[in-house]
Amino acid sequence: MRYLIKNLRRLLGLVTLTGIAYAQGSLTTYQTIWTNQAQSGYNTAVALRQIGQSGHLVNVYFSNATGEDCTTLAGVSMQFYLEGSFNNSQWVVIQANTYIFGTVDANGLQSTQLTGFGAYSYVRVRASSLYPVDIFAQCRMNGWYSGTVNGSRRPTDRLPTDQDPYAKFSFSVAAATTTTILASQGANREISVWDLQVCASAANNITFNDSLGSNLYYLTFSASGGCFNVPYSGLYLFATDYGANLRVTTSTAANTTISLKALFNTP
Repeated sequence: MRYLIKNLRRLLGLVTLTGIAYAQGSLTTYQTIWTNQAQSGYNTAVALRQIGQSGHLVNVYFSNATGEDCTTLAGVSMQFYLEGSFNNSQWVVIQANTYIFGTVDANGLQSTQLTGFGAYSYVRVRASSLYPVDIFAQCRMNGWYSGTVNGSRRPTDRLPTDQDPYAKFSFSVAAATTTTILASQGANREISVWDLQVCASAANNITFNDSLGSNLYYLTFSASGGCFNVPYSGLYLFATDYGANLRVTTSTAANTTISLKALFNTP
């Protein structure tokens, strides 16, 4: 009986240790996708590490090719696709994003990102473009991925606590000016934008900002104009400060149309 109890204790100790090791497993995975990627192989689908994640984030940054200045490139575009599959054969797009070169972030960098939601057996990311020669003559592509098991279709901060439905808005601007497109709904409310389409008839630099002086989102269109679309992904694109109006600043008189969905959130 004494030996039975001793062996039972050993067994329970192994079970306990196994449980502790399992509990310490990571719920987030990180992966480098591209590092100074040149034109050769840039549009090859890259498989992403799989831990059963349902929340996805891809960050892309374009650096200078040797002896070149990538920030001077404008008017060409690259498409990015975050995709999932259950059989590694049939793929569905979790999110697609078109990046237009010349569009810089608040730090003056040419960068973009993809966000998405969904648990798939396989996940990958692709890049493609009609202008690879132009792009990679000046630029190199860098990309990183993170995925979380506790993925959410809500933003990670400033969650809307009321039940306001998404409201759709459309605007047209044909002047080089700053235009208030959505007015504040109160000092304790912010305006968050959840999908966006902007079309310009010709060259235009477009900045979404708020009446308290924060620049929120940048777009640059070449002489031929075009359309830029960021579909709803479950995460907001940008948000004003509390109590601020949402505005757009256009650099030319080229006709510009803007369509978006917005929430007036209460903190």
